[in-house]
Amino acid sequence: MKINTNNNSYEHTNKILQKDKIYLSKDLLKKAQMANNEPNKTAVIYGDKVVAIDNSILGGLESEYKRGFSQHKGILIAKGGAQKYIQKISDFVLKDLNVANADKNHDGMISVAESLDARRIVDKKNGTILKPIEVLPISSVIQIKKDNSNFMSINDIINIQLKLDKNKDGKISIKEIKDGQLTKGAAQSAIDSLYKQLAKLEKEAAKIIAKLTHADKKQSKVLQRQLTIKNVEILAVLDRLRKMQGA
Repeated sequence: MKINTNNNSYEHTNKILQKDKIYLSKDLLKKAQMANNEPNKTAVIYGDKVVAIDNSILGGLESEYKRGFSQHKGILIAKGGAQKYIQKISDFVLKDLNVANADKNHDGMISVAESLDARRIVDKKNGTILKPIEVLPISSVIQIKKDNSNFMSINDIINIQLKLDKNKDGKISIKEIKDGQLTKGAAQSAIDSLYKQLAKLEKEAAKIIAKLTHADKKQSKVLQRQLTIKNVEILAVLDRLRKMQGA
């Protein structure tokens, strides 16, 4: 890690098992201290970035990268191979999965609407990861774009990829994603079922909309009530999907 001698803006700490020192900017340290408040996670500084890593995942990384972490006030500082590895995973999430572009307001949190542009749907036939906006019907896209509630933080997405990457090469293969889905068993089946239910509700809503174009005033009121109920059912399914996929 680069050493900076400007003591007004940097704090230093001793490296574990080493005598030399590393320097952290106060802004970076403050960010790490905030991230360190997440339950069951430990803040890890890698380069000029911070991620709160699940403790169950962190244990494996510490075993994989001996002497790969230093500690300062309960915060870990990744170095060498550990730093490069976490950076690779971060780049995969932000660039390959398009999460950085999806996070339109740069708040570190992907909303349900923003999740349309994050690559997270596996095309098993072509071996690619697609954006929901590329595969969902337009009616679903329109509904989802209205939902600004939180879907998942970028931090949690990075943790998921760290967990999926079994061979520790910094890239998540389609096979690793499939294997990760298979371990969920019934939960994955429930997600598939919800997508089928969503498609069914969308077709029913489309039929109501089609009838509305030719309905008289009295019929329109009835159909509007039916459409409102159908939209509530659609949003309920979308909310369940969001919660299950974010688990």
